[in-house]
Amino acid sequence: MASVDAAAAARLGVNRTDLACPDVLMQRGSAAPNELGSALKLTTGSVTTMLDRLVRMGHVTRAPDPVDRRKAVVRVTDEARRRLIEIYGPLALVKHLPPVKRKTAPGHITDSDRF
Repeated sequence: MASVDAAAAARLGVNRTDLACPDVLMQRGSAAPNELGSALKLTTGSVTTMLDRLVRMGHVTRAPDPVDRRKAVVRVTDEARRRLIEIYGPLALVKHLPPVKRKTAPGHITDSDRF
């Protein structure tokens, strides 16, 4: 999986640590920067730098929390979500196939295998 993540990061133009951020956000829907720091085991300064990069690249948004405007809420953009699903979606399909079909799945997933 490490090589897949490295290829995905390269395709998105980010490093592997930055790639983990949208993954966490897609699982949670949104998160505060301090929650991302905890999930990714990063310092607050590292999270700020990472979010600055990801916002600049259009992969995430950072906006004031509607309940407490002193806080921020980070979300994956629709475009980043689409690209990540495009990259990782086939792997999710393979994961749910019976072991006997996994051996040939990368080039042979059919519509009947998806259901």
